[in-house]
Amino acid sequence: AQASDVAAAAQERSTTAREELSHLQQSVEARRAEEADLEQRIRQISSEHERSKQAHEDRVQELEARRQQALVQHQQLQAKRTEEQRQQHVLQTQRSELEAEVASARRAHEAEVAELRERHLAVQRRAESYLQSLDAMLAQYGGDGGAAMPSVPAPAPAPRKDMAASPEAV
Repeated sequence: AQASDVAAAAQERSTTAREELSHLQQSVEARRAEEADLEQRIRQISSEHERSKQAHEDRVQELEARRQQALVQHQQLQAKRTEEQRQQHVLQTQRSELEAEVASARRAHEAEVAELRERHLAVQRRAESYLQSLDAMLAQYGGDGGAAMPSVPAPAPAPRKDMAASPEAV
């Protein structure tokens, strides 16, 4: 009886151990399958991460190339603007010089016109004076009926400026 109890207990322990072993084997298989699934998901996530990382690097390189292109274009525009400003300054300087030259020529012309008017008035005054003295002489000697006129020297013309030396005389 005791031996059969011991054998039954041993068989029960053996069955329990086998069941436990089977359960552990199933659990190990399930964990291996789960581990394989996790490893596959890790590979997929790593692959996706690498693709995303590469796409990000490509995008960064593209943006850097665009940034460099924009920088070059900006520098070209700055150089063009600087050149245009320099040309504008040159043109403004030329304009100022020409305006000063025109103003100087205008003043010289006005001075020349004023001098010519003065000379013209002086010539007119001398002509009037000459005509008055001629009228006076004719009036003084004209009543004799053609008597010979005494020789009266004509008034000397006013001294003239040397016109050959001035550039306006041409």
